Amino acid sequence: MRRIAGLDLTVAPEVLSSTAEQEELGGIYLIVGVGDMVIGIRTHDVVEVLPDENVVRLPNSKPDLAGLFPLRGNCHAILDVRVRLGLDQTKKERGQPALVLVRDGSTTSGLRAGHIVGRFVVDGSAIDLHDSTIPIHRELYSGVFELDGQKVPLMNLEVLLQDDTPSLLENYRKLREEERIPPRNEPERSSSHDNRVLQPIRKDR
Repeated sequence: MRRIAGLDLTVAPEVLSSTAEQEELGGIYLIVGVGDMVIGIRTHDVVEVLPDENVVRLPNSKPDLAGLFPLRGNCHAILDVRVRLGLDQTKKERGQPALVLVRDGSTTSGLRAGHIVGRFVVDGSAIDLHDSTIPIHRELYSGVFELDGQKVPLMNLEVLLQDDTPSLLENYRKLREEERIPPRNEPERSSSHDNRVLQPIRKDR
C-alpha cells in the first residue's frame, strides 16, 4: 500500500518487480551487429574486443561453436552468435568482424560477432521486458530497447553460453590427449612421419 497525493493506492506486485528488474538491467552496453540485427552485451561482462582472426576450428564440433581462440597461453571457446541465434548465414557481415571475449563464470569465452557499433548507456526505464517480437528464442535475451529506431535485444549471456563451452573445451582436451598418447598396438609416430603428414607430399620428378 502506498500513499500518493493523499490517496492510499495499491501497486501490483508484478509492476514493482518489473521496475526493479528494469533498473537492474540498465547500464552500459556494447552494441554489436550480428547479421541484420544488433544486440547488446553488458560491458561489465566484456573482457576484451579483438579482430576475428586465428580461430581454430575443431573437428566434429557443434555448428554454433566456431572453434578455439589462442591468446596469451590460453585457449578460449568461441561461440558463433549468428549460428546460435538462427540467423541467415548467407549474408555478409557489415564492417569488420570481431571477437568479443566475455566472462563466463570463472572462465573467459568468446563471441564471434559482426561489426562493433559502440558503447551506449541504456536507461532501465527504456527497457521493454515483455517484447517477444525479436526473431530469436525469447530466453536468450532479458529485455529490449530501441536505438535509432531499431530494436536491440539485451543478451542473457548465461543462457547464450549455457553448456557449449564445456563441451568444446572437453573436445579440445581429448584431441590433445590423442595427439600425446599413441594408439595401442601401433608404433609411436616419428617426427619425420609427422612432417610428412603436415607438409604437402612432393611427387618424384
